[in-house]
Amino acid sequence: MVNKKQKIIAFITSCQFFIFLLIFIYPLSGIHASGILLENKYAKINNTDTGINSDTEPVLYVFNLNTMLIPFEFVAPAYRERAEELKSYITKGNDVILLQEVFSKKMQKDFIEGWYSANDLGKTDNLEIKKTQVYDSEALNQRPNNIKVSNESADFYVTGPKREGLKTLFGSGLLLLSRYPIIFSNVFCYKDREGSDVFASKGVIYAKIRTGKKDDEYIHFFTTHIQSHGYVATRQKNIEELFSFVYKILSDEINRKQYINPVIITGDFNVPANSKNKEISPEYIFLTENINLMCKNINSNFKNGTFYLKDLWVQKHPEDIGYTWIAKGEEEINGSPYGEIGNTIAIEKQGAERIDYIFYFEGGSNFKTENLNIDLFPPKPQKIYSFKNGDLESYTLSDHLGLTAEFGIIR
Repeated sequence: MVNKKQKIIAFITSCQFFIFLLIFIYPLSGIHASGILLENKYAKINNTDTGINSDTEPVLYVFNLNTMLIPFEFVAPAYRERAEELKSYITKGNDVILLQEVFSKKMQKDFIEGWYSANDLGKTDNLEIKKTQVYDSEALNQRPNNIKVSNESADFYVTGPKREGLKTLFGSGLLLLSRYPIIFSNVFCYKDREGSDVFASKGVIYAKIRTGKKDDEYIHFFTTHIQSHGYVATRQKNIEELFSFVYKILSDEINRKQYINPVIITGDFNVPANSKNKEISPEYIFLTENINLMCKNINSNFKNGTFYLKDLWVQKHPEDIGYTWIAKGEEEINGSPYGEIGNTIAIEKQGAERIDYIFYFEGGSNFKTENLNIDLFPPKPQKIYSFKNGDLESYTLSDHLGLTAEFGIIR
C-alpha cells in the first residue's frame, strides 16, 4: 500500500514537472508593453529631491539584476556560461547584490562562495548557516500571510524563501549578498501565483544591514520578484502584500525609535512604467498608489512624518525611459544598451519596458543616504560576450539589464 502511494506521488510530481517544461518556455518577464515615459505625475510626491548636500562617507554600491538563470537551456540560453561571467563581475566593487532568478542551488552556492572569497569574509564551509522553517515571533508578526516557507541565511547572505508543497519545484530565485553584516532578516512567499509561477516560490527577502560602526547605522533592504506574464490582478495582489510587509517592518521601527532608517527596495516588479500609448501605465499608477498609501499610513504613526519612497530612476533620469528589458526583435530602439545585435538572450520578439526598479528613502535620523547615481548595466554596448562556443554573442549577461546605484552614507 505504501509503495503504491509512493508511486502515485511520484507520477503526479512527474506530470507537474512535464507541464512546467511546457509552460515555462514562455518568459518570466512582464506583459511587454512599449512606449515612452513622460512626466511621472502620479508619483510626483515620491520623486522630490531632498536637497541633501552634506559631505558624505563612504559610497555604498548597490547592484540589482534579474539574472535569467533558469536551469533549462531552451528557456535560458547559455545559463551556465553566463553564471560564470556574472559571478566574476558581481564580486568586484559592489557592496550589496540583489539578484532574481538564480533558481539553481548550485549556482547560488557558487555565487555565495565567490562573494565570501572575493571580500575576505571567511570560509563558507565554516559558516553558521541558519536554515529556518519556523520564525521567531517578531518575524512572524511582520509577514503578511501564514504560508509555510524555509530559507537560508548567514552573516553576509540571505537566500529563499522556499515554499512547501508538491507543486513548488523551485525556490524564489532570490539571493542577497552583502559586504556588511546582516543583523536581521525575514522572508515570505506571495499567497497568489498563476501560470508558470506556480512552480516557483515568488516572494521577498528582507535584510537589515549594518553599514556603519554603530548598532543603529543600518539600512533596510528588500528585494522581490513579482508575478510575471499578463496576470495583472495577481501581480497587484503581490504588490499589496509586499507593501504590507514593508509597512509592518517599518512600523516596528517607528514604535521603538520614532524615526526610520534608510530604505532600499529593488527587484523585478514586472510592472511596466509606460504603456503603448506613451502614457504612464495603469499598472505603474497602481504601484505608485500603493506606495503612497503605505507612506501615508506610516507618517500617521509619528509626528512630522516625512517618509516617502522615491523611484530612483525618475529622480536621476526624468527624461530617459530607462528600458531594463528589450525584446530580441527591437534592435532599432535608439541608444539600446543591447547594441546593434539586440537582446540575443531573450526569447520574446516584441516589446520594450522598464520593469526593474530601485525605490529608496534617504532616512529620517542622523544616519542617512544620499542618492548619488543610478545607471543601467551595462550602460552602453561595449563588450561582446561569447557563449556556447561562440554561437551566441551578447552585450549583456541576462535578458534583463541590471541597475547599478550609488548612495552616499551620511553620519
